[in-house]
Amino acid sequence: MASSHALRDLGRKAVRINSQLPLDVVYGGSENQFSHADTGLRQVLSNFMLSPRQVLDTYYLEARRDLLEIAALLDRYDAAVERERSSAEDKATLEILRRALAQLAESPGSSGTRTAELLKLFAEI
Repeated sequence: MASSHALRDLGRKAVRINSQLPLDVVYGGSENQFSHADTGLRQVLSNFMLSPRQVLDTYYLEARRDLLEIAALLDRYDAAVERERSSAEDKATLEILRRALAQLAESPGSSGTRTAELLKLFAEI
């Protein structure tokens, strides 16, 4: 029997996979093409789904860290621009990051497509 730590880790991985990718990516086919084994996998994954509070409790510190990293990157860029008295020749990367942040800030709470939309945006680089 698996330990509680192993089950918790499996649950986190399942939630990350299940909540961040479309079903056809997670399960290798369209939602209508599930086999019996896929249905069993969906049932196992649903047993590990977290409540809204558990999601925040589990991932808040990671998200906060990532946002602080982005803020630090932008601060370093601004300091370099000030020091060099010029900006980067190719501002496309910086513009994509700013668009991504704006898109996250403006996205509706129930759309469930934030990850896919950011992947499309980052593909423009």
